[in-house]
Amino acid sequence: MVSEQPRVLIVEDSPTQARAMQLVLVNLGYEVALADSLAASLEHLREPTCDVVLLDLLLPDATRLEGLAALAALIPDKPILVLTAVADRDLAMEALQLGAQDYLIKGQAEPELLDRTIRYAIERKRATNQLEKLAQELAAKNRELEQLNEQKNQMLGVIAHDLRNPLGVTHLYGQLLLRRKTNLTETQLEYIDCILSSNRFMRQLVDDVLDISKIELGKLHLHLESSSMQALIEQNLELNSVLAEEKELEVDLWVEGEIPPVRIDALKVQQVLNNLIGNAIKFSHPHSHIAIHLSASNGFITVKVSDQGVGIPDDYLGELFKPFAVVSRSGTFGERGSGLGLAITRKIVEGHGGRIWAESEEDKGARFYFTVPVEGPRDDA
Repeated sequence: MVSEQPRVLIVEDSPTQARAMQLVLVNLGYEVALADSLAASLEHLREPTCDVVLLDLLLPDATRLEGLAALAALIPDKPILVLTAVADRDLAMEALQLGAQDYLIKGQAEPELLDRTIRYAIERKRATNQLEKLAQELAAKNRELEQLNEQKNQMLGVIAHDLRNPLGVTHLYGQLLLRRKTNLTETQLEYIDCILSSNRFMRQLVDDVLDISKIELGKLHLHLESSSMQALIEQNLELNSVLAEEKELEVDLWVEGEIPPVRIDALKVQQVLNNLIGNAIKFSHPHSHIAIHLSASNGFITVKVSDQGVGIPDDYLGELFKPFAVVSRSGTFGERGSGLGLAITRKIVEGHGGRIWAESEEDKGARFYFTVPVEGPRDDA
């Protein structure tokens, strides 16, 4: 709250008007100092001796808004009320934009209005100062968090990179053991199969961690070229055909109308398709149906992947494209995921200037959509 005796500096070159206002303010309980020019006010304000300034916009050494600009630069944390001889709304608005808290018309400010305007200006300025200080503190915290996040991503990238070699060696020796299966028991073969399965999962996790760390560090480099989205989908279906056959899934591609070539990074978009189609297979019930719809309109290509699988709980939908959001879910055959695939997919789609979203009801399947502009991202990000 404002103190009982706020300190006021009146900057007014007319001695009569200055003293008249001083008398009113003293009677209201204010401490009042006077300055008859901009130079005198600047000298007075070199020490924090006031809570608010009443500034005449016409001074011997400053006209219109020159004095206001000088005072606002000197005392940015103090409120300034401008005094005008006439009700010039345009001038008053300019003053407010330059930092004045309010304006008063000389000779029309009754004591009660003057008192209320000054006290409100002081309180508003204090509130503004507190908000600005809080905003600066939050900005500093955000910069600190961004630096920590960058360090984290760099560390993840280094760790994941270093894990690749031992995982590759483990995979190689597992394959060598399988080639000698005639000398191994059935139990030993099962052990080796389990080792290789875990190795595949770990290698995929390492690859996903490397991808997400690079993307978070702003290293999503796209190599754009004209490509056929239909051909990419058909290639992906061929790659995933063995997995689909294991569950005896029916997978269909529906193409609506003419699909123009699209300017994309084909390898990155193939990664998106592999994640969405792979997830549809992973979470589908055996003997069910998966449908991929491809269409084009308004300069965008849309891909929709629908399944009849386990669906996604409502609690997960809002967090679906965040890292590790669904790490606890398993496929219908117990397949595991890193929880990073959809986060990477979203970054790739958004890097192309498109968007991705999902619809689902638990136990009723899921529908994933993504769009990319035909002409490619505007900034070739």
